[in-house]
Amino acid sequence: MKVNHGLYGQGNGKKTKIMGYVTLKALAKSDLKDILTNINDKKEAFFHLLESPIDRPDVYVLVMELLSKICESSFDQLKLNLLLEICNSQFITNLGNYLMDLPYTERNSKNIKYWKNEIEFWKNFIRFCECIIIMSPQTALNKCRSLIEGSSKLCLEELITRHNFVLPEECNLKLNELRETLRAHEKEKNKVN
Repeated sequence: MKVNHGLYGQGNGKKTKIMGYVTLKALAKSDLKDILTNINDKKEAFFHLLESPIDRPDVYVLVMELLSKICESSFDQLKLNLLLEICNSQFITNLGNYLMDLPYTERNSKNIKYWKNEIEFWKNFIRFCECIIIMSPQTALNKCRSLIEGSSKLCLEELITRHNFVLPEECNLKLNELRETLRAHEKEKNKVN
């Protein structure tokens, strides 16, 4: 990530603080019961981060950790509003690009958080995708389909080849189930149209 705590971006004629890595890390470590409140307190900076180019790969791991916690929240309407806003941000495209590049990064690279616990990243990714499909199938089709069906699949195939990483069977089954669910929603949508 190119920006730190003290740097500002321009937005609507006023300075907008961009969330730094340390703040994002603290936010990701928030208790589940406080997660939505903590994000709301820093919402402008958080979304500015999601709309910005991210050049520190560890940021993706932290955001996925945060999104996974959001998905566990029991405040459905707040959760849905936040997830829809995230799905409509540049982050989804950037995450797809991150996944496409991931197999080509070295284990001792800047992507330390991912390589420390690859399985946790994928569990968080799956939880986020499942939550979007359940809460807003149309958004999942329109905004996340290439991420779920394309980027993650290609990424995992290359991770096997290049790094001998094998996703646990239950995670693989869940990802395949999510892909099938998306296809079923698409078929249903096509019947209506």
